Amino acid sequence: MKTQTVSVIIICYNQEDYIEKAFNSVVKQTKPPDEIVIIDDNSNDNSIKLLENCCRQTEIKTTLRVNSQNQGIVRNRNLGINETSCDLISFLDGDDYWEPNKLKNEFNYLIHNSVDIVFSDFTVVNKYEAILYKWSLGSNFEVDFPRIYKRDFPNNILFRSELVKKSCFEDVVFDENLHLYEDFDMRLRLSQKCSFGYINQPGSFYRKIDTSLSAAGCRNHLRNLEYIYDKFDVYVNSLDESLLLRRWKDNFLGSLLNGCFQTRFGSIFGKLVYLIILFKYPAYLKKKLFG
Repeated sequence: MKTQTVSVIIICYNQEDYIEKAFNSVVKQTKPPDEIVIIDDNSNDNSIKLLENCCRQTEIKTTLRVNSQNQGIVRNRNLGINETSCDLISFLDGDDYWEPNKLKNEFNYLIHNSVDIVFSDFTVVNKYEAILYKWSLGSNFEVDFPRIYKRDFPNNILFRSELVKKSCFEDVVFDENLHLYEDFDMRLRLSQKCSFGYINQPGSFYRKIDTSLSAAGCRNHLRNLEYIYDKFDVYVNSLDESLLLRRWKDNFLGSLLNGCFQTRFGSIFGKLVYLIILFKYPAYLKKKLFG
């Protein structure tokens, strides 16, 4: 049997404070990757110089692609996939980093089990690396389309940095119409044809830097989510639990909208504004948000 090779795709944009740690966490894996592909999205800080220096100091095959103009995260993910030459792929954002055994554990799981994708627990930290909380599925590890659709995971946060067979991307690419939630959309599509495995051990650190939503940001979040949900309407309607999934979608979008109003107007007054507008002017509200 052919030995499976591993490529890590690192996406960077103006992350001079974090990119060296991200890169070194890959190089220092107990099972290093066969290849590292770095896509820098035309950074205007010191990220590119730091990356060039990192590449010179490792014996691992590295490819550093610097975009001549900003392409956005979704396009960069597709560029990274196109640059890889390995059998297995894992993504790492430039402000996150990995546990030393992340690749080794996931690689061993993938080659010894009949799955296409494997992911691990992760730790959520702030920009200073103080631990905020630990994400873990524990014994509730079954993953399928309905669960991803409902974001039925701790804190509604999806799994991340999974190790994926490159063959999964043969007829699926990241949707470049999206500006947010491209990972959510991709995992929904992969769940329709791929199987998942899970390792109940921490594999990575997810750096949570800014979670605030401006009014414009809220509109952008909602439009991207509506676009994704519309794509899967026909498939959802074919499922036995379609009614439950549609109700969950409405509740999820409503809770996001409520959070936006509270961010803009304060917790109590914002919730009151949201409830009044939603009750009296639902059609107007939908037009303002999605029209």
